[in-house]
Amino acid sequence: MRRHIAAALLSGSLLSLASAASAADIPVRKALPPPPPVFSWSGLYIGVHIGSAWSTVESNLTAIDIVPPVIGPIPGLNIPVSSHNINGFLGGVQAGYNWQLWGSGLFGIETQWSWSNIDGTTPCIVVFACTTETKWVGTLAARLGFTVDRALIYVKGGVAWAKSDYSIALNLPGFSVSSAVSDTRVGGMWGAGVEYAFAPNWSAKIEYNYIDFRNESYIFPFNFDVGIPVTVNAHADIEQKLHLIKFGINYRFDLGKAPVIARY
Repeated sequence: MRRHIAAALLSGSLLSLASAASAADIPVRKALPPPPPVFSWSGLYIGVHIGSAWSTVESNLTAIDIVPPVIGPIPGLNIPVSSHNINGFLGGVQAGYNWQLWGSGLFGIETQWSWSNIDGTTPCIVVFACTTETKWVGTLAARLGFTVDRALIYVKGGVAWAKSDYSIALNLPGFSVSSAVSDTRVGGMWGAGVEYAFAPNWSAKIEYNYIDFRNESYIFPFNFDVGIPVTVNAHADIEQKLHLIKFGINYRFDLGKAPVIARY
């Protein structure tokens, strides 16, 4: 009997050792790596841009008055003075913030400032020369777009400012006269563009902007000395429209790291 009990205990021990050895041979499964983060356009960005611009400038003479009064003021005129095109280059900076709030939809706010040398001269009032120079352009706009992986297609709209100088001059042998006004104009703008993220924190874009400054009234004083000082004030309405093409690069602080509300 004792022999049977000892044999049974020995068999159980051998089976336990065999099971432990088999378990040691089974490979241990490692945890799967976490999935890569979902790409997101959300976050703050800054960048630079260069580009070109062209503009149409139309002006009409609306009234004339002379100081001191020699003849009564001549109001109610509507005489076309000039209609000319100006063009040039621009370069500047931009900054903005994007929210990728739903699926592939995106909402953002962006401000841009561009130095420019947009200028041109054309004959006006037969013997005069009219010159326009736009020295800088700034915009503040909302952006609305949709994303396709790392590409962003968007439209934008907002307000624009531009510093423009307008001058008119007559230069004849032995005689010259000129007048100029300078103004920071405000108008509406809209645009569209495409942006592509070519690296984790970098993206490049091409964008078109249209800006309409509508009509603005100005007074151009011409000073003469005919024994006494005389000033002839020419009242003019000037309408200016700007077209801008910009190529830019942005550095995105939160690109690929910001939380995404909806996966797409």
